[in-house]
Amino acid sequence: MESEILERGVDFSISRNNKTFFGKKEKKFIVYPLCLGTMLKISELINSIENIKETIESENLVEIAIKQIENETEKIVKIIALAIWNKKISKNPIIRLYQNMRLKILENFLFKNLTSLEMNKLVTLIVQQLEVQHFLAVLVSLKGMSLTNDKETAETKGKKK
Repeated sequence: MESEILERGVDFSISRNNKTFFGKKEKKFIVYPLCLGTMLKISELINSIENIKETIESENLVEIAIKQIENETEKIVKIIALAIWNKKISKNPIIRLYQNMRLKILENFLFKNLTSLEMNKLVTLIVQQLEVQHFLAVLVSLKGMSLTNDKETAETKGKKK
């Protein structure tokens, strides 16, 4: 049941700081399960985020938080924007330019309107939509096939001698 819900996408709203001309106070989005290209881009961004585990023990928590906000906010907003966007970038340069412009507009909207609570909820949702367990299951399945083949080749080599 849960996987069916995640396959359809999860909708959420982000409250706007300022009402629009039409009086809308929030903007709605849907996060669908992420395609492999988006997973790869998001994984690269996640890996580029500085590990703060060691510094937490040695420094003041408020100072660490301020440094992390300054250093990592743009990456987190980009991760959220990529998860919402979740589309293949076109090979056509004109369409790609348009897509990059729309993605940048989405990043700017998130940067200006996203609260830390909304960011926390969205990142949790994105981690669910990454569906890493399925990707790891594929790797284990493929590696298991490879191990079987390695054992068979080792046994056949031993018999030939």
